Amino acid sequence: MKNIFKRIFEIKKKDNFCLSESYRTYSKPSGSYELWEGDKEISETIRKRMNKIVYEMHLKNPLAKRILEITRDFAIGDGIKYECEDNTVKELLDKFWNNPLNNLDIELRRIVYDLGLWGEIVIKVDVNPINGFVTLSYLDPTKIVDVLVKKNNNKDIDSIILSEDDLLKEKSYKVIKENEEGLLSGEVFYYRINNLTNQIRGLSDLLPLIDWLDAIDKFLYNTIERSSLLNSFVYQIQWIGLNKDEIAERAKRFGVIKPGSIHHTNENVKINAITPDLKANDLSEIFRTLRNYILGCAGFPEHWFGEGGYANLSTAKEMGLPAYQKIKERQTLILKIINDLLKFQVDQAILCGRINLNNKPQITIRSMDVKSLGKNDFTESLISLTEFVKNAIQNDLIDKEAGKSIIKNTLELNGFKYVQ
Repeated sequence: MKNIFKRIFEIKKKDNFCLSESYRTYSKPSGSYELWEGDKEISETIRKRMNKIVYEMHLKNPLAKRILEITRDFAIGDGIKYECEDNTVKELLDKFWNNPLNNLDIELRRIVYDLGLWGEIVIKVDVNPINGFVTLSYLDPTKIVDVLVKKNNNKDIDSIILSEDDLLKEKSYKVIKENEEGLLSGEVFYYRINNLTNQIRGLSDLLPLIDWLDAIDKFLYNTIERSSLLNSFVYQIQWIGLNKDEIAERAKRFGVIKPGSIHHTNENVKINAITPDLKANDLSEIFRTLRNYILGCAGFPEHWFGEGGYANLSTAKEMGLPAYQKIKERQTLILKIINDLLKFQVDQAILCGRINLNNKPQITIRSMDVKSLGKNDFTESLISLTEFVKNAIQNDLIDKEAGKSIIKNTLELNGFKYVQ
Protein backbone atom coordinates (compact mmCIF):
# COMPACT_ATOMS: atom_id res chain seq x y z
CA MET A 1 0.00 0.00 0.00
CA LYS A 2 2.86 2.40 0.71
CA ASN A 3 3.70 2.69 -2.98
CA ILE A 4 0.12 2.82 -4.29
CA PHE A 5 0.13 6.53 -5.18
CA LYS A 6 3.60 6.21 -6.73
CA ARG A 7 2.32 3.36 -8.90
CA ILE A 8 -0.74 5.35 -9.97
CA PHE A 9 1.32 8.29 -11.17
CA GLU A 10 3.82 5.99 -12.89
CA ILE A 11 0.95 4.35 -14.79
CA LYS A 12 -0.63 7.73 -15.57
CA LYS A 13 2.68 9.06 -16.86
CA LYS A 14 3.30 5.95 -18.94
CA ASP A 15 -0.16 5.73 -20.50
CA ASN A 16 -0.91 9.47 -20.47
CA PHE A 17 -4.06 9.07 -18.38
CA CYS A 18 -5.55 12.45 -19.18
CA LEU A 19 -8.12 13.34 -21.75
CA SER A 20 -5.68 15.50 -23.66
CA GLU A 21 -4.55 12.17 -25.15
CA SER A 22 -7.65 10.00 -25.28
CA TYR A 23 -10.36 12.58 -25.81
CA ARG A 24 -8.23 15.51 -27.06
CA THR A 25 -9.80 17.76 -24.47
CA TYR A 26 -8.90 20.63 -22.21
CA SER A 27 -8.35 19.75 -18.54
CA LYS A 28 -5.07 18.12 -17.53
CA PRO A 29 -4.31 16.66 -14.08
CA SER A 30 -0.85 18.23 -14.40
CA GLY A 31 -2.48 21.54 -13.44
CA SER A 32 -2.33 23.28 -16.81
CA TYR A 33 -5.94 24.38 -17.21
CA GLU A 34 -6.20 26.26 -20.47
CA LEU A 35 -9.93 26.35 -19.95
CA TRP A 36 -11.18 29.90 -19.73
CA GLU A 37 -11.85 32.55 -22.31
CA GLY A 38 -11.48 35.84 -20.47
CA ASP A 39 -12.11 35.60 -16.74
CA LYS A 40 -15.52 33.95 -16.59
CA GLU A 41 -17.02 31.67 -19.22
CA ILE A 42 -15.49 28.70 -21.00
CA SER A 43 -15.26 29.19 -24.75
CA GLU A 44 -17.90 27.81 -27.08
CA THR A 45 -15.39 25.36 -28.56
CA ILE A 46 -14.50 24.02 -25.13
CA ARG A 47 -18.17 23.77 -24.12
CA LYS A 48 -19.00 21.73 -27.22
CA ARG A 49 -16.09 19.45 -26.41
CA MET A 50 -17.29 19.10 -22.82
CA ASN A 51 -20.81 18.20 -24.01
CA LYS A 52 -19.44 15.58 -26.41
CA ILE A 53 -17.25 13.97 -23.76
CA VAL A 54 -19.84 13.83 -20.96
CA TYR A 55 -22.38 12.37 -23.39
CA GLU A 56 -19.89 9.66 -24.40
CA MET A 57 -19.23 8.93 -20.73
CA HIS A 58 -22.96 8.72 -20.02
CA LEU A 59 -23.13 6.02 -22.72
CA LYS A 60 -19.86 4.15 -22.12
CA ASN A 61 -18.61 4.74 -18.58
CA PRO A 62 -20.70 2.86 -15.97
CA LEU A 63 -19.22 4.77 -13.03
CA ALA A 64 -20.03 8.16 -14.59
CA LYS A 65 -23.59 7.04 -15.33
CA ARG A 66 -24.07 5.74 -11.81
CA ILE A 67 -22.85 9.00 -10.25
CA LEU A 68 -25.56 10.86 -12.19
CA GLU A 69 -28.20 8.24 -11.33
CA ILE A 70 -27.52 8.28 -7.58
CA THR A 71 -27.75 12.08 -7.49
CA ARG A 72 -31.08 11.89 -9.31
CA ASP A 73 -32.51 9.01 -7.29
CA PHE A 74 -31.81 10.49 -3.88
CA ALA A 75 -32.63 14.07 -4.84
CA ILE A 76 -36.11 13.05 -6.01
CA GLY A 77 -36.49 10.45 -3.27
CA ASP A 78 -39.83 8.65 -3.20
CA GLY A 79 -41.41 11.37 -5.31
CA ILE A 80 -42.59 14.97 -5.23
CA LYS A 81 -45.85 15.83 -3.48
CA TYR A 82 -47.84 19.04 -3.88
CA GLU A 83 -50.93 20.21 -2.02
CA CYS A 84 -53.51 22.93 -2.55
CA GLU A 85 -56.58 23.68 -0.47
CA ASP A 86 -58.57 24.90 -3.49
CA ASN A 87 -60.07 21.77 -5.10
CA THR A 88 -60.49 23.45 -8.49
CA VAL A 89 -56.82 24.37 -8.62
CA LYS A 90 -55.82 20.92 -7.34
CA GLU A 91 -57.74 19.28 -10.19
CA LEU A 92 -56.07 21.64 -12.70
CA LEU A 93 -52.60 20.82 -11.34
CA ASP A 94 -53.32 17.08 -11.35
CA LYS A 95 -54.38 17.32 -14.98
CA PHE A 96 -51.24 19.32 -15.78
CA TRP A 97 -48.99 16.88 -13.89
CA ASN A 98 -50.46 13.69 -15.39
CA ASN A 99 -51.00 14.90 -18.95
CA PRO A 100 -49.33 12.38 -21.32
CA LEU A 101 -47.16 15.15 -22.80
CA ASN A 102 -46.05 16.33 -19.36
CA ASN A 103 -46.12 13.10 -17.30
CA LEU A 104 -43.95 14.65 -14.60
CA ASP A 105 -43.69 11.53 -12.45
CA ILE A 106 -41.44 10.11 -15.19
CA GLU A 107 -40.14 13.22 -16.92
CA LEU A 108 -38.90 14.80 -13.69
CA ARG A 109 -36.34 12.02 -13.35
CA ARG A 110 -35.07 12.77 -16.85
CA ILE A 111 -34.94 16.49 -16.10
CA VAL A 112 -32.77 15.93 -13.02
CA TYR A 113 -30.48 13.48 -14.83
CA ASP A 114 -30.03 15.81 -17.81
CA LEU A 115 -29.35 18.73 -15.51
CA GLY A 116 -26.47 16.84 -13.93
CA LEU A 117 -25.17 15.68 -17.32
CA TRP A 118 -25.27 18.98 -19.22
CA GLY A 119 -25.16 21.47 -16.35
CA GLU A 120 -28.19 23.33 -17.73
CA ILE A 121 -31.67 22.59 -19.02
CA VAL A 122 -34.24 24.50 -21.08
CA ILE A 123 -37.95 23.70 -20.57
CA LYS A 124 -40.27 25.13 -23.22
CA VAL A 125 -43.93 25.83 -22.41
CA ASP A 126 -46.82 25.81 -24.88
CA VAL A 127 -50.03 27.46 -23.67
CA ASN A 128 -53.51 26.77 -25.01
CA PRO A 129 -54.87 30.31 -25.63
CA ILE A 130 -58.46 29.23 -24.90
CA ASN A 131 -58.20 27.44 -21.56
CA GLY A 132 -54.65 28.29 -20.50
CA PHE A 133 -53.59 24.63 -20.26
CA VAL A 134 -49.80 24.18 -20.38
CA THR A 135 -47.81 21.43 -22.08
CA LEU A 136 -44.05 21.05 -21.69
CA SER A 137 -41.26 20.20 -24.10
CA TYR A 138 -37.47 20.28 -23.82
CA LEU A 139 -34.94 22.13 -25.93
CA ASP A 140 -31.49 20.68 -26.50
CA PRO A 141 -29.05 22.50 -24.16
CA THR A 142 -26.13 21.57 -26.42
CA LYS A 143 -27.62 23.90 -29.06
CA ILE A 144 -27.53 26.98 -26.84
CA VAL A 145 -25.62 29.68 -28.70
CA ASP A 146 -25.86 32.42 -26.09
CA VAL A 147 -27.58 33.36 -22.84
CA LEU A 148 -28.48 37.04 -22.70
CA VAL A 149 -28.67 38.79 -19.33
CA LYS A 150 -29.65 42.26 -18.19
CA LYS A 151 -26.85 44.77 -18.09
CA ASN A 152 -24.90 44.80 -14.81
CA ASN A 153 -26.80 41.77 -13.44
CA ASN A 154 -25.85 38.33 -14.77
CA LYS A 155 -28.53 36.68 -12.59
CA ASP A 156 -31.33 38.45 -14.46
CA ILE A 157 -31.53 36.24 -17.56
CA ASP A 158 -33.53 37.79 -20.37
CA SER A 159 -33.46 35.28 -23.23
CA ILE A 160 -31.84 32.13 -24.61
CA ILE A 161 -30.58 31.87 -28.20
CA LEU A 162 -30.48 28.38 -29.72
CA SER A 163 -29.26 27.19 -33.11
CA GLU A 164 -31.83 25.57 -35.38
CA ASP A 165 -31.36 22.38 -37.40
CA ASP A 166 -29.90 24.58 -40.08
CA LEU A 167 -26.77 25.84 -38.29
CA LEU A 168 -27.06 29.16 -40.08
CA LYS A 169 -30.36 29.89 -38.33
CA GLU A 170 -30.83 30.90 -34.70
CA LYS A 171 -33.94 31.46 -32.60
CA SER A 172 -34.39 33.51 -29.45
CA TYR A 173 -36.66 32.41 -26.58
CA LYS A 174 -37.83 34.74 -23.82
CA VAL A 175 -37.03 33.39 -20.36
CA ILE A 176 -40.08 33.15 -18.07
CA LYS A 177 -40.19 35.79 -15.32
CA GLU A 178 -42.79 37.58 -13.23
CA ASN A 179 -44.54 40.51 -14.90
CA GLU A 180 -45.85 43.65 -13.20
CA GLU A 181 -48.93 41.78 -11.98
CA GLY A 182 -46.80 39.12 -10.32
CA LEU A 183 -47.70 36.49 -12.92
CA LEU A 184 -45.17 34.36 -14.77
CA SER A 185 -44.88 34.99 -18.50
CA GLY A 186 -42.42 33.99 -21.20
CA GLU A 187 -41.50 31.06 -23.42
CA VAL A 188 -38.90 28.93 -21.62
CA PHE A 189 -37.57 28.09 -18.18
CA TYR A 190 -33.78 28.02 -17.93
CA TYR A 191 -31.90 26.35 -15.05
CA ARG A 192 -28.18 25.90 -14.50
CA ILE A 193 -25.85 24.32 -11.95
CA ASN A 194 -22.16 24.49 -10.96
CA ASN A 195 -21.74 28.08 -12.15
CA LEU A 196 -19.86 30.65 -10.08
CA THR A 197 -21.44 33.97 -9.14
CA ASN A 198 -19.70 35.64 -12.09
CA GLN A 199 -20.64 32.90 -14.56
CA ILE A 200 -23.80 32.80 -16.64
CA ARG A 201 -23.73 29.26 -18.07
CA GLY A 202 -23.93 26.00 -16.12
CA LEU A 203 -21.37 23.19 -16.09
CA SER A 204 -21.72 19.40 -15.99
CA ASP A 205 -21.37 17.47 -12.74
CA LEU A 206 -18.87 15.25 -14.56
CA LEU A 207 -16.57 18.06 -15.69
CA PRO A 208 -14.05 17.86 -12.79
CA LEU A 209 -14.07 14.03 -13.00
CA ILE A 210 -13.57 13.55 -16.73
CA ASP A 211 -9.85 12.76 -16.75
CA TRP A 212 -10.06 10.41 -13.78
CA LEU A 213 -13.10 8.56 -15.09
CA ASP A 214 -11.19 8.02 -18.31
CA ALA A 215 -8.15 6.91 -16.28
CA ILE A 216 -10.06 4.23 -14.39
CA ASP A 217 -11.57 2.96 -17.65
CA LYS A 218 -8.12 2.58 -19.18
CA PHE A 219 -6.78 1.00 -16.02
CA LEU A 220 -9.50 -1.67 -16.04
CA TYR A 221 -8.98 -2.47 -19.73
CA ASN A 222 -5.24 -2.78 -19.16
CA THR A 223 -5.92 -5.05 -16.19
CA ILE A 224 -8.10 -7.30 -18.37
CA GLU A 225 -5.30 -7.52 -20.94
CA ARG A 226 -2.86 -8.45 -18.17
CA SER A 227 -5.26 -11.13 -16.91
CA SER A 228 -5.40 -12.71 -20.35
CA LEU A 229 -1.59 -12.75 -20.47
CA LEU A 230 -1.47 -14.43 -17.07
CA ASN A 231 -3.44 -17.31 -18.59
CA SER A 232 -1.00 -17.60 -21.49
CA PHE A 233 2.19 -19.63 -21.68
CA VAL A 234 4.98 -20.45 -24.16
CA TYR A 235 7.10 -23.55 -24.59
CA GLN A 236 10.84 -23.43 -24.17
CA ILE A 237 12.77 -26.26 -25.88
CA GLN A 238 16.38 -26.58 -24.88
CA TRP A 239 18.62 -28.53 -27.28
CA ILE A 240 21.76 -29.55 -25.43
CA GLY A 241 25.07 -29.82 -27.30
CA LEU A 242 23.83 -28.35 -30.63
CA ASN A 243 25.03 -25.25 -32.44
CA LYS A 244 22.86 -22.49 -33.93
CA ASP A 245 22.40 -24.09 -37.35
CA GLU A 246 21.65 -27.51 -35.87
CA ILE A 247 19.02 -25.97 -33.52
CA ALA A 248 17.35 -24.21 -36.48
CA GLU A 249 17.22 -27.47 -38.41
CA ARG A 250 15.79 -29.43 -35.46
CA ALA A 251 13.18 -26.67 -34.78
CA LYS A 252 12.05 -26.87 -38.41
CA ARG A 253 11.64 -30.63 -38.15
CA PHE A 254 10.03 -30.45 -34.68
CA GLY A 255 7.31 -27.96 -35.73
CA VAL A 256 4.86 -26.17 -33.40
CA ILE A 257 3.99 -27.84 -30.11
CA LYS A 258 0.24 -28.30 -29.76
CA PRO A 259 -1.40 -27.97 -26.31
CA GLY A 260 -1.97 -31.39 -24.71
CA SER A 261 0.42 -33.20 -27.06
CA ILE A 262 3.06 -35.70 -25.83
CA HIS A 263 6.74 -35.64 -26.89
CA HIS A 264 9.35 -38.27 -26.07
CA THR A 265 12.92 -37.02 -25.71
CA ASN A 266 16.24 -38.17 -24.33
CA GLU A 267 18.43 -36.40 -21.79
CA ASN A 268 19.68 -33.98 -24.46
CA VAL A 269 16.28 -32.27 -24.99
CA LYS A 270 14.30 -30.35 -22.32
CA ILE A 271 10.78 -28.93 -22.88
CA ASN A 272 9.33 -26.39 -20.37
CA ALA A 273 6.07 -24.40 -20.32
CA ILE A 274 6.74 -20.81 -19.17
CA THR A 275 4.04 -18.46 -17.81
CA PRO A 276 4.63 -14.69 -17.42
CA ASP A 277 5.05 -13.11 -13.98
CA LEU A 278 3.47 -9.64 -14.31
CA LYS A 279 3.54 -8.64 -10.61
CA ALA A 280 -0.20 -7.84 -10.56
CA ASN A 281 -0.87 -8.37 -6.85
CA ASP A 282 -1.50 -4.69 -6.07
CA LEU A 283 -3.87 -3.99 -8.98
CA SER A 284 -7.02 -4.24 -6.84
CA GLU A 285 -5.66 -1.69 -4.35
CA ILE A 286 -4.68 0.69 -7.15
CA PHE A 287 -8.18 0.36 -8.62
CA ARG A 288 -9.80 1.04 -5.22
CA THR A 289 -7.61 4.10 -4.70
CA LEU A 290 -8.55 5.51 -8.10
CA ARG A 291 -12.25 4.78 -7.61
CA ASN A 292 -12.33 6.29 -4.13
CA TYR A 293 -10.62 9.43 -5.41
CA ILE A 294 -13.38 9.81 -8.01
CA LEU A 295 -16.20 9.02 -5.58
CA GLY A 296 -14.73 11.30 -2.92
CA CYS A 297 -14.58 14.17 -5.41
CA ALA A 298 -18.17 13.41 -6.44
CA GLY A 299 -19.20 13.41 -2.76
CA PHE A 300 -20.21 9.75 -2.39
CA PRO A 301 -18.96 6.94 -0.10
CA GLU A 302 -17.70 3.75 -1.74
CA HIS A 303 -20.29 1.48 -0.09
CA TRP A 304 -22.95 3.24 -2.20
CA PHE A 305 -21.23 1.73 -5.24
CA GLY A 306 -21.28 -1.94 -4.30
CA GLU A 307 -18.19 -2.03 -2.05
CA GLY A 308 -19.54 -2.99 1.36
CA GLY A 309 -16.53 -4.89 2.66
CA TYR A 310 -14.76 -1.81 4.00
CA ALA A 311 -17.66 -0.35 6.02
CA ASN A 312 -19.80 -1.50 8.94
CA LEU A 313 -23.22 -0.10 9.87
CA SER A 314 -21.80 2.61 12.11
CA THR A 315 -19.24 3.94 9.64
CA ALA A 316 -21.72 3.64 6.76
CA LYS A 317 -24.14 5.95 8.58
CA GLU A 318 -21.46 8.57 9.19
CA MET A 319 -20.07 8.37 5.66
CA GLY A 320 -23.52 8.96 4.19
CA LEU A 321 -24.12 12.32 5.87
CA PRO A 322 -21.86 14.48 3.62
CA ALA A 323 -23.43 12.91 0.54
CA TYR A 324 -26.93 13.76 1.75
CA GLN A 325 -25.97 17.35 2.44
CA LYS A 326 -24.73 17.60 -1.16
CA ILE A 327 -27.90 16.02 -2.52
CA LYS A 328 -30.11 18.35 -0.44
CA GLU A 329 -28.64 21.28 -2.35
CA ARG A 330 -29.74 19.73 -5.66
CA GLN A 331 -33.10 18.88 -4.12
CA THR A 332 -33.68 22.57 -3.35
CA LEU A 333 -33.31 23.39 -7.05
CA ILE A 334 -35.64 20.55 -8.04
CA LEU A 335 -38.36 21.83 -5.72
CA LYS A 336 -37.95 25.29 -7.24
CA ILE A 337 -38.36 23.84 -10.74
CA ILE A 338 -41.58 22.10 -9.71
CA ASN A 339 -42.86 25.21 -7.97
CA ASP A 340 -42.15 27.30 -11.09
CA LEU A 341 -43.93 24.84 -13.38
CA LEU A 342 -47.02 24.59 -11.17
CA LYS A 343 -47.12 28.34 -10.62
CA PHE A 344 -46.89 28.95 -14.36
CA GLN A 345 -49.88 26.66 -14.95
CA VAL A 346 -51.92 28.48 -12.31
CA ASP A 347 -50.93 31.89 -13.71
CA GLN A 348 -52.03 30.90 -17.21
CA ALA A 349 -55.39 29.79 -15.80
CA ILE A 350 -55.68 33.20 -14.11
CA LEU A 351 -54.96 34.99 -17.40
CA CYS A 352 -57.72 32.97 -19.06
CA GLY A 353 -60.20 33.82 -16.28
CA ARG A 354 -60.46 30.29 -14.88
CA ILE A 355 -59.04 31.41 -11.50
CA ASN A 356 -59.59 34.70 -9.70
CA LEU A 357 -56.34 36.67 -9.27
CA ASN A 358 -57.48 37.98 -5.89
CA ASN A 359 -57.97 34.43 -4.60
CA LYS A 360 -54.70 33.04 -5.90
CA PRO A 361 -54.10 29.70 -4.13
CA GLN A 362 -51.05 28.70 -2.12
CA ILE A 363 -49.25 25.59 -3.32
CA THR A 364 -47.17 23.50 -0.91
CA ILE A 365 -44.47 21.26 -2.39
CA ARG A 366 -42.15 18.86 -0.65
CA SER A 367 -39.95 15.93 -1.51
CA MET A 368 -40.63 12.56 0.09
CA ASP A 369 -37.09 11.61 1.12
CA VAL A 370 -35.44 8.25 0.84
CA LYS A 371 -33.84 8.04 4.27
CA SER A 372 -30.10 7.57 4.42
CA LEU A 373 -30.32 5.13 7.30
CA GLY A 374 -33.37 3.20 6.10
CA LYS A 375 -36.99 2.93 7.20
CA ASN A 376 -36.15 1.09 10.41
CA ASP A 377 -34.07 4.03 11.61
CA PHE A 378 -36.98 6.39 10.99
CA THR A 379 -39.27 4.08 13.01
CA GLU A 380 -36.79 4.02 15.91
CA SER A 381 -36.40 7.79 15.76
CA LEU A 382 -40.19 8.26 15.77
CA ILE A 383 -40.55 6.01 18.82
CA SER A 384 -37.88 8.03 20.65
CA LEU A 385 -39.56 11.28 19.62
CA THR A 386 -42.94 10.03 20.86
CA GLU A 387 -41.44 9.10 24.23
CA PHE A 388 -39.79 12.52 24.47
CA VAL A 389 -43.08 14.33 23.70
CA LYS A 390 -44.97 12.15 26.18
CA ASN A 391 -42.49 12.86 28.99
CA ALA A 392 -42.40 16.57 28.14
CA ILE A 393 -46.21 16.80 28.43
CA GLN A 394 -46.26 14.85 31.71
CA ASN A 395 -43.63 17.16 33.21
CA ASP A 396 -45.50 20.29 32.01
CA LEU A 397 -42.65 21.29 29.71
CA ILE A 398 -45.04 21.57 26.74
CA ASP A 399 -48.80 21.35 26.37
CA LYS A 400 -50.71 18.73 24.38
CA GLU A 401 -51.20 20.96 21.35
CA ALA A 402 -47.45 21.61 21.10
CA GLY A 403 -46.77 17.87 21.37
CA LYS A 404 -49.29 17.12 18.60
CA SER A 405 -47.70 19.79 16.45
CA ILE A 406 -44.23 18.22 16.86
CA ILE A 407 -45.50 14.75 15.86
CA LYS A 408 -47.58 16.16 12.99
CA ASN A 409 -44.67 18.13 11.48
CA THR A 410 -42.31 15.15 11.76
CA LEU A 411 -44.74 12.81 10.01
CA GLU A 412 -45.52 15.26 7.22
CA LEU A 413 -41.83 15.97 6.58
CA ASN A 414 -41.38 12.25 5.99
CA GLY A 415 -44.30 11.89 3.61
CA PHE A 416 -46.98 10.66 6.03
CA LYS A 417 -50.38 12.21 6.59
CA TYR A 418 -51.22 13.09 10.19
CA VAL A 419 -54.77 12.07 11.22
CA GLN A 420 -56.24 13.46 14.46
